[in-house]
Amino acid sequence: MGDELRFEIRPSGGGPDRLRNLLGHLDRKRIWGDLVLVDVERTESRAVAAEAAAPRESLAAEWDAEIARLPAGWRDLLCELQLDSTDYVARAALLGAPLNPTRAVDAIALRFRASGPGGGYGTAAVMVRRCLEWMDAERITGSVRVLTVLSDTDNVATQGPVWRVAGRSV
Repeated sequence: MGDELRFEIRPSGGGPDRLRNLLGHLDRKRIWGDLVLVDVERTESRAVAAEAAAPRESLAAEWDAEIARLPAGWRDLLCELQLDSTDYVARAALLGAPLNPTRAVDAIALRFRASGPGGGYGTAAVMVRRCLEWMDAERITGSVRVLTVLSDTDNVATQGPVWRVAGRSV
């Protein structure tokens, strides 16, 4: 409004990253000004509710539950590891390096491919579980889900399936 730009940042939903991106855009456009903190609101109830909530399953246990729901003959999976904080992204990517993760641009998440017992072109399911156990050991929290599953496929003379997410091959 006028010569002021006001915005609100929340810790959930990638707030700190969004602020960094907004300020980066302003810098690139050479829009200069003073950054002033107007107000800080701390909500104790959210933190208390999070602690009072039932303990979450470990990432490895969530992976086991996802695998148990898959149809027989599954071969290739596109998966997502949704993280609870941007603080976990770098460490989760390092611990999950065997997964060859990619950063999801629309969420605080890492996406990766996994392959089933019949082979495939992703990381073996047992290695996925091991990477998630490493993350559990370092108290990285979040949730794991299977986005897409392919069953009974035969990759004759190909390098496997190609999924398109947000216009990019995965």
